[in-house]
Amino acid sequence: MLKKVFVGMCVASSLMFAQNEFDINVNNDTLEVGANIYMNDFYMLDDSSKYYLGATYLGSEEDNQNTQNVMSINFKVINSMSDNYGFSLGMGIKAVYADSGYNSFTAIPLGLFLKYEFNDRLHFDGEIHYAPNILSFSDADNYKDTRVKANFKVVENGYAYVGARRMSSDYKGTDVEFDKAVFAGFKFLF
Repeated sequence: MLKKVFVGMCVASSLMFAQNEFDINVNNDTLEVGANIYMNDFYMLDDSSKYYLGATYLGSEEDNQNTQNVMSINFKVINSMSDNYGFSLGMGIKAVYADSGYNSFTAIPLGLFLKYEFNDRLHFDGEIHYAPNILSFSDADNYKDTRVKANFKVVENGYAYVGARRMSSDYKGTDVEFDKAVFAGFKFLF
């Protein structure tokens, strides 16, 4: 009995302080899955800044003709501007490999993050990543990824959201759109 109570307390406390994230979203032509691991717990860092290491995969198919894939790993740091609700700002870097079906490239875009929490149930967030020519490789001139989301808490440690994103790259003489659409998805914290 004591063992069950102890295990229950451990599970409950891990849910209360959930920081790791799993994310999945879709639209008509695109599926994106991703995960972020909260690094503060592993390296015993203070909680004034939140450090994340993550990975994402985006697969896109338009009219059953051209399949596009974008894979990335990222590192980001987010800082709250107030103690409870309000603005959080962050910055990060990620490594991207993209395959448009005809061409493939790698890029190392730099990113900025913004989050505004109205209360414990509703928050908005946005991010922008950009890699100029010097950080874009294999015939890519640049890489851009911009997205905004409105998140609503549905269950404890679970959010439903709606957002919009635009992911594109300029090849020499060609503009490639990986995704430019509205999407819906779920985010789970654990």
